[in-house]
Amino acid sequence: MTPDYKNHQLIPVSFDLISYPSFDLIKNPSFKIKQVKLTLPVEPLDFKYVKGLNEEKSKLNKLLKIQLKGINSRVNGILFFGLPGCGKTLLANAFANESGRYFFKLSPSDIQSMWIGETQKNLRAIFAQAKKKAPSVVFIDELDSIGFSRHELHAHTDQKATINQLLIELNNIGEHDVIVIAATNYLSCIDNALKRSGRLDWKIPIFPPNASERTELFKHYLSLSKLSNNISCSIDFWNLIDYEELGKESKKLTSSDIELICKEIINDILLDEISPQLTTSCVTSYIDNLREGNLTLVESQVLEFMNECKSLNIKSSKLELLKNEWNIY
Repeated sequence: MTPDYKNHQLIPVSFDLISYPSFDLIKNPSFKIKQVKLTLPVEPLDFKYVKGLNEEKSKLNKLLKIQLKGINSRVNGILFFGLPGCGKTLLANAFANESGRYFFKLSPSDIQSMWIGETQKNLRAIFAQAKKKAPSVVFIDELDSIGFSRHELHAHTDQKATINQLLIELNNIGEHDVIVIAATNYLSCIDNALKRSGRLDWKIPIFPPNASERTELFKHYLSLSKLSNNISCSIDFWNLIDYEELGKESKKLTSSDIELICKEIINDILLDEISPQLTTSCVTSYIDNLREGNLTLVESQVLEFMNECKSLNIKSSKLELLKNEWNIY
């Protein structure tokens, strides 16, 4: 379907009537592609798959223990707040699988509509499905895009109606065994009505990985890709890596930063741009390249996150570690 703006309606589109360009692959006998077999282990997306975030997983495990006892947790909503690239979406998905719940993932693009009233209609439909599939988890990513303060000057009537609809849905899930998990990078931007008790009342800060968690992440992502013996090397090319040293040398990196570095390393091995016999210094050079200007986090974001934790009286050893790594006093 596509919008007909002139007549204000949706009209069907047939892709069968569209012609696509074609091309012929010119075969060059002198050009040979090196075949490298890549095998990826199929792992269940549970808490074991989520590396790092040990404090955060411990808090969510309390809910799982209550559920195992057959007791209603009385937790309507959970709000993950924290810095980007630290695993909020992955953690929500793993929690849903650990608890045996259906997982509904929503982003603003999934529910927002250009038509007045359609966004609220989409919200109602999604929550109706979650209730039918209960027990379930509804994960709302980037909550600040739809749940920002209604007192903002740029908030228009339809956006305020969307927030009101979300409040209604949060109030009506108590008897349906539906847990809402929302994620935001900007806690201060969320409407106060969403954050109060009875709605998204269980707030969990998602911290960047500390040194030991970064060590775990490097081990995880560098071992996810098992290269076959099509690449000739005399020794296991992971044996020369001091993972604990990588954990210490990768200050200020998020989980997504480490995943990106490991992907680049694996790609360069496949392209014969670096030796498969990786060393610690080789991986460190990739860390240094990323740190020169492509880090996910900047100091202002870290400072804002620490202030949000302080306002909620969050007690965590990670706060002090974060302060030391970023030299924030």
